[in-house]
Amino acid sequence: MRLYPVVPTGGIRMTGSTGIVIDGQYIPPETTIVAPRYSLSRLESCFEHAEEFVPERWTTKQHMIKDKRAFNPFNNGRHSCPGKNLGLLEVRLCLSLIILRFDVSFAPGEDGVSVWKNMTDSFTANPGSLNLIFKRRKDFA
Repeated sequence: MRLYPVVPTGGIRMTGSTGIVIDGQYIPPETTIVAPRYSLSRLESCFEHAEEFVPERWTTKQHMIKDKRAFNPFNNGRHSCPGKNLGLLEVRLCLSLIILRFDVSFAPGEDGVSVWKNMTDSFTANPGSLNLIFKRRKDFA
């Protein structure tokens, strides 16, 4: 969710009728401001080893998070995602059932790179192809 957000661009807002000052910079009225999650998630000023997948950064290595505001996959405030809790529950349920019941591996010739390399941003992310093999575990046959 940090390295490959569902809404890669996201964070689109418009300044009000009087404009706004952000970090000492005046932004004129009715100006569109974009804070792309895909880019923010890769800033070394926000995360140590920003380009690396390090799950421990959220648990035992929280010092790797330099600015918590850079990770906001569901937005917040009045613009927050109403389906956040249901979405997270569904991901946990589906992923746990798949891991419990199947051994998952890449298909021959697959390396997983196409998923990210061929991803397009159409408000939500459209990943590239990924060919996997699901082999039912014997104890769940």
